[in-house]
Amino acid sequence: MSARNLDCRVTAEERAAQMEEPKRPLLVAKGEPGNFEGLPGKIGEVSGRLAAGGQQGLPAIDKITFRMEEDGRQLEFGSSDSGPVRPLDLVAAIFPQSFARIDRERGTWSPACPICGADGPMKNEHVPQGPLGGQKMTMTCERCNNNLGSVVESELQHWFDHALVRVAFEHEDVPGRRLGPRLLYLDGPDGFALVPEHGDLPSAVVDMLRAGTFSMHYRKPDPRRFRLALLKHAYLAACLYLGYVPNIPDAGQIRAALIAARDTPKSIRPEASTHAERLTIYRSNRPPQGPPLAIMATRPEDSDEDRVPLISLAGTLFVSWPFSVVPPRRQFRIVPMFE
Repeated sequence: MSARNLDCRVTAEERAAQMEEPKRPLLVAKGEPGNFEGLPGKIGEVSGRLAAGGQQGLPAIDKITFRMEEDGRQLEFGSSDSGPVRPLDLVAAIFPQSFARIDRERGTWSPACPICGADGPMKNEHVPQGPLGGQKMTMTCERCNNNLGSVVESELQHWFDHALVRVAFEHEDVPGRRLGPRLLYLDGPDGFALVPEHGDLPSAVVDMLRAGTFSMHYRKPDPRRFRLALLKHAYLAACLYLGYVPNIPDAGQIRAALIAARDTPKSIRPEASTHAERLTIYRSNRPPQGPPLAIMATRPEDSDEDRVPLISLAGTLFVSWPFSVVPPRRQFRIVPMFE
């Protein structure tokens, strides 16, 4: 099948429409996270998933403008992604299906989880998860669905949203630390913005901000966890594309890594996975586009360059093909999505 163009790049060329959101609290600061000086002012425009009229598949806050109280200057903050821009072509869409274990002697079949092989109870599985723009694409067992969702997919959401978590504030004139909400980190030419995800900041934290310089403690998203989440999505997308769960060493190792992460208590960091670490990851910085799942290919810049297959996760994230042995080749006919 010939490749068809899907207009997406791994670095954003356009932003979602800006939305009015004047009441959202904002911390604007000079310097780097840690010890910094807060700046008073007023929010102007906001775009992103949590903004008025926002869409799934965008970061929680994608862009924000801020007018400084002191001199009236307007500052703009946005996602800090950087990297090569790679045009991509659509090769084939991936369609929803569930997996089953077949007993050929008896002529029967039963639902099976493509991750652990369990036969139930089963739940609908979004690939990728819903806030990233994913749709229901297959079924996994409740244990894989729920546990991987809480252990690794929540961390992928933090990474996708540029979020800082486990946030706490300190000030020399206020005794003790004060816990804060998840903060969304946005870069700008004059510093950075930290946007609380929902509602106002606790009053004790507001008092610290008004006092001037303060200390902030936080944790960044854990790459080990969010890469395991991306490995799960890439693995399921690859199985859906092939039409079966492959019985090859790569696939078995990926399943073992996902099962180990599933069974790891949330308070303990899961074991690292070589397959997760070697995934190549791109963002589109756009709302969902094209098929919910698809096989893409990089567009060669010259005749000597090979096309590199990528899996499109709702057109918002792109990850490398997870198996080294099985080539990304469709095993059954596909209906073209773009002419």
